[in-house]
Amino acid sequence: MSGPLTGLRVVELCDEPGQLAGKLLADMGADVIKVEPPSGSTARAVGPFVDDISGPNRSLNFWYHNTNKRSVVLDLETETGAAAWREIVASADIVIEDRPPGSLDLHGLGHRSLLPDGVRGGAVAGAPPSSLLPP
Repeated sequence: MSGPLTGLRVVELCDEPGQLAGKLLADMGADVIKVEPPSGSTARAVGPFVDDISGPNRSLNFWYHNTNKRSVVLDLETETGAAAWREIVASADIVIEDRPPGSLDLHGLGHRSLLPDGVRGGAVAGAPPSSLLPP
């Protein structure tokens, strides 16, 4: 897809609260890679569903919010999945995640752990501005 954000790579680790941000960036041409756990995003359980029959691949809500994205399944609780996460994040211009603030950092997978030394950045939806900067 082409658009004003063509050439921008975005990694999205979001369920229901954050997936719209990735959709908007993808719709404007960004290369958005959605990361889901092996069990799938919890957003897959949100209706409405095709023919009113629920199922992980039948959520119209999920389909709508994830158009124009690529996807990958990673188990971030395994070393293999964590290593793949680090590799994907290293290739990204933007990372969007909607986990509770600091939860990825507890496992060495958040922005505090992955940003190069001296780089300041990161935004947390719903968090006060003081949480946006590394200590």
